[in-house]
Amino acid sequence: MDFVGDVLQRISKHVAPDTLRQLESDIRRDFGGSREYIAKGLSCPTCGTNSQGRDAVILRDKARGLSVPDIAKRHGMTRQGVYKALARHRNS
Repeated sequence: MDFVGDVLQRISKHVAPDTLRQLESDIRRDFGGSREYIAKGLSCPTCGTNSQGRDAVILRDKARGLSVPDIAKRHGMTRQGVYKALARHRNS
């Protein structure tokens, strides 16, 4: 099953069948054949907050001596994302 099919299956019990068919048609027409980026989300899975709260937790973890790869793994981020959070703090 492809990504669109998976998402539609997950929401099928909450959406009318006609709406599902129209959604599938629209999505496949607009995005078929392309490779789209899907963000992980706006909230931090370990701290349950937005990016500002996540940045504060990252800064705390770094101050406690955790390595960037460990922080990234802990928060479900890339190392680059951790470096960006640390840079935002340095630049503010």
